[in-house]
Amino acid sequence: MDRNEFNLLYNFEKDANLRDLVYPLSGWKIYICGESEEDSKFIHSVLEDTILNYNLGWKSSKQKFFEVAKNSRKEKIAFFIYLPVKIVNESKHKNLVKEISNILINNDYDKDFSMVGSKKLTNSIYCRYEMDVPFREEGFCKEEYKKHYKRNKGNFNLENNLDIFE
Repeated sequence: MDRNEFNLLYNFEKDANLRDLVYPLSGWKIYICGESEEDSKFIHSVLEDTILNYNLGWKSSKQKFFEVAKNSRKEKIAFFIYLPVKIVNESKHKNLVKEISNILINNDYDKDFSMVGSKKLTNSIYCRYEMDVPFREEGFCKEEYKKHYKRNKGNFNLENNLDIFE
């Protein structure tokens, strides 16, 4: 299924729970595997305090997402976290992933699937850099984010771009 077909079937405004993103964004996105809207809701419920503490923008998948995304690169993504540039510049992103991983483990959540075009960080947690220009310390405002967003074409990062999770 190509992007146009996906967009015709799936409306992010209506078919996902999207919290206002915190700009400027870094261009890095973390996502957590899942199979259903129930998984999305569970992930949100156990991560709610962390989301608030880090002031994170997030999106959780509703059931229609899983139905429309079946057999695509996105089919097993239950929860998305968009990293603000401040978290990356302050080197808090690795601790954030550890905290999320510990919360999921402590709540017996372990759903892991192969995610093409993504880097595995832990069981259930993957990341991807989604911009067509390298990371920059000032980040991307909303207009720049829309302008430079690139869809997943099989690589988790741009060539010669800093991998913040190494």
